[in-house]
Amino acid sequence: MHGVARLKIRERTSEEIEKKRREEELKKIDEYKQITGAAMSKYREKSLDQEGLQASAAALSVNSEFYTFWNYRRMIFQHFAESKTKEEMDAIYETELRFLEKLQQPNPKSYWLWLHRKWVLLQMAKANWAREMKLIEMLLDRDDRNFHGWDYRRFIAQHSKSTLKHELDYTTKKIESNFSNYSAWHQRSAIIPKLYGSNKEELKKVLEEELDLIHNALFTEPSDQSISFYQLWLIERICEIVSEEEKKKILQQELKISLELRELEEGGTVQAKGKVESRKWPILISNQIMKKLGGFEQKVKENFQLLQQIDPIRSSYYKAQESSV
Repeated sequence: MHGVARLKIRERTSEEIEKKRREEELKKIDEYKQITGAAMSKYREKSLDQEGLQASAAALSVNSEFYTFWNYRRMIFQHFAESKTKEEMDAIYETELRFLEKLQQPNPKSYWLWLHRKWVLLQMAKANWAREMKLIEMLLDRDDRNFHGWDYRRFIAQHSKSTLKHELDYTTKKIESNFSNYSAWHQRSAIIPKLYGSNKEELKKVLEEELDLIHNALFTEPSDQSISFYQLWLIERICEIVSEEEKKKILQQELKISLELRELEEGGTVQAKGKVESRKWPILISNQIMKKLGGFEQKVKENFQLLQQIDPIRSSYYKAQESSV
């Protein structure tokens, strides 16, 4: 009987907790409706004034993804610009940047926040690009794989005094601290052709140095696909600018390294954490290289059959690839 009594007490307590939670949820929903409703009324009335800014700010503080209100704020700023000086507008835009920073701290991957920040900076007569660069470096120090942050850095670099060499050095710094940084590798693939593309010999030298860098990364993080993607990109680019003899030599070198890496990763169970990824990428890379070299059709097929065993989730893809050889 005592057990039954305790059970009933627990049930009542759980019901009371759930009821209270639901009441709080309904209260928040009601508050949200009131806040967004007030802002929407201002928007529909086309109230291009300070009250409209305040109402939209309140709504966006609750839901920063409500893109209608970002559009509304831009309409208000454009209206203000018709009667205010550039200096006055810059002061207003500075306030808007502070407002955005407040919202971006808990929402660093919101498309609308980053798009609006870009728009604000482009409206300013004297944007502080150096400050923006410092801010984005702080963000990327906290999350170095935030692709929004990398995209924003490219945007800042275009409008500031940052050189391509400086941007390349920055990717080196981020990669040295974390090889598993797809955005940094991607950034290098965008910068290197721009920086060295006009000089074929210099580009060839840089790409060869990049291959040395990627080899170190591969043996450090064999399961990381971003490194393997960059290796494939390097192989493609360097093979485009060298002679057939050099191309064959480079492909044979990369094949040898992929086979060495595969041999190192063959031990252990397939189910071990990270083992599937660290085993499959050397096989995939070696297959790509053998296809380019030619004469390895049977080996390539065997590799795709092996991949079906060690990575069954993608077995249909590997079957399709095997049948295309």
